[in-house]
Amino acid sequence: MSDDKPSDPHFGEIIGAGVPRIDGPDKLSGRAHYAADQQPAGLTYGYGVFSTIASGKVSQLSVARARRMPGVIEIFHHGHFPKLYRSPSSFAQGNKVEETRLPFEDERIYYAGQFVALVVADTFENARAAAREVDVSYAEDTALANLEQGVAAHGTQRGSGNHSRGDAAAAFDSATRRIDVTYRTPVETHNPMEMHASTAWWERDHLTIFDASQGVVMARNALSKIFAIPPERVTVHAPYIGSGFGSKLWTWPHAVATAAAARELGRPVQLVVPRAQMFTTTGHRPETRQRLRLATDGNGKLVSLRHESINTTSFTDQYVETCGSVTKSLYSCPHLTVSHATTQVNRGTPTSMRAPGAAPGLFALESAVDEMAAEAGVDPLDFRLDNYAERDESKDLDFSSNHIVEATQRAAERFGWAARNPEIGSMRQGRDRRLRHGGVQLGGAQAPVRCAGLAACRRDGVCLLRHPGHWHRHLHHRRPGGERSHRPAAGADHGRTGGLLLSGWPGLRWLLGHGDHAAGDRQGGAGGTGRDEALRHRRQWCLRRGRQRRARGRGGRFAQRRWQTGELCRHPRRRATAAPMAKPTPRGLMHSTPTAPSARTSSRCAGTRASRIYASPAWSAPSMSAG
Repeated sequence: MSDDKPSDPHFGEIIGAGVPRIDGPDKLSGRAHYAADQQPAGLTYGYGVFSTIASGKVSQLSVARARRMPGVIEIFHHGHFPKLYRSPSSFAQGNKVEETRLPFEDERIYYAGQFVALVVADTFENARAAAREVDVSYAEDTALANLEQGVAAHGTQRGSGNHSRGDAAAAFDSATRRIDVTYRTPVETHNPMEMHASTAWWERDHLTIFDASQGVVMARNALSKIFAIPPERVTVHAPYIGSGFGSKLWTWPHAVATAAAARELGRPVQLVVPRAQMFTTTGHRPETRQRLRLATDGNGKLVSLRHESINTTSFTDQYVETCGSVTKSLYSCPHLTVSHATTQVNRGTPTSMRAPGAAPGLFALESAVDEMAAEAGVDPLDFRLDNYAERDESKDLDFSSNHIVEATQRAAERFGWAARNPEIGSMRQGRDRRLRHGGVQLGGAQAPVRCAGLAACRRDGVCLLRHPGHWHRHLHHRRPGGERSHRPAAGADHGRTGGLLLSGWPGLRWLLGHGDHAAGDRQGGAGGTGRDEALRHRRQWCLRRGRQRRARGRGGRFAQRRWQTGELCRHPRRRATAAPMAKPTPRGLMHSTPTAPSARTSSRCAGTRASRIYASPAWSAPSMSAG
């Protein structure tokens, strides 16, 4: 393959360049319209009724009282829902869905939070109120709540993604050193900022749906199968999504129910999954149990590796969390076995979540490698460098590129691995492990990391931060819980970086001390000081507290005068000298008239504790543009 630079004149403008997000300004300004922001003419609103048990069946469902609620248009459930068809749910065919079972397909309950009915009304509030009036009775069965219960009840089912080479069992038994360890990981949920939502309508026999989807083509193909119409008669829009982390890759039952209800009513329908059901009906990373057996020869080289994992899945679908997907190729080992299995429990169907399989799998594998290195008496970093694979042994192919050795060595050098205390547990707490602002200290060895920062606080309290230019080792403040941050090391060389303002409690900003404090205190000038800014926000907060107290008939004129004059605190023993009231600039940065504050002002006020407040050098505002 040629190493010549491509002939495209724009190559250097794209590859490796920081390209602005074209959707950034729309999302930040509120111009972006998500799935639940669509407002077609005649829009109606759906709200789900969700099961309150994890296993069993619906024995009785009464909608009489709900139908009498204001604005109710229709109520759908198992006994009143159109006939639909299951999607093949094939990734190869491009019609994969998250849960193959259709909404209201039967009266069985497979997991808590399962859809059992859908109320459609003229407003969201009316739909929600009516949904709470639907009476559902259940015949409850004993639920299988976790992996151990599932394995004990009905064992496991073989999963996909398995791999084997050599004879791992025989090599393990004859090895010089061996470990046999088991790791468990819990359920993790995605819960992105934007909740799952769909807005659908039909024009004759053409379906249009705005869905919170990461894969509109897959959604189109799946809906065409479900409604038995050609893909050309389905249009799926997702111009913006508020994150998904994998949970919005494929179609969920709520989107199917929305489209079906819209066709039955002949009107647009919008359905938003409530936040509580984001934990139950829109997927999760499943629970896993992983057993790893590693063995080495006398020189610390791996001779056997077995990675056997079991993950939970639902009763409606089999989802395999391929925990050993990286194990089979990361380390060089002639005898290796990777196996995956599932066990059914009463939870919703799991789904992909940020590095599916690899995230829990590498946690277990790397933990086992650490334990194997300790058993072999080898430094864990040297153990990895000695055993990294030079080619993909699972496929007997060369890597197209592989820089893991170089990355490992450079990382170890940067944060001072050689200077650490290698004794197990020695750096769990105390002075031997310090996370510093802009750097990490391990066993007394610090690695200066260049970083610089600028901050701009708008009038609405939003703070914009930019990366700094000098390493900073000093951080002084008290958090609301009273936990004190560490003091700087003796003789620390503080780089001047300016002050950072971060949001704390409402109306309050924490000021992190940055730079040469004495020099910063002398700056003042037109740029003002960080101390002035912090005190300004503290005064505003206390004034609001004063108004609240007076509204409740407490405080009196004396308290009012103290808040207005900036004495700030209701406790006489906890007063701080006030700086002149700052004035907002057009960009929202706060400037004040020149002052000569003391280098360190101790202040405590109304539930807020600040052990030190430092003045900061004057600095200019960063640009407000996105990207």
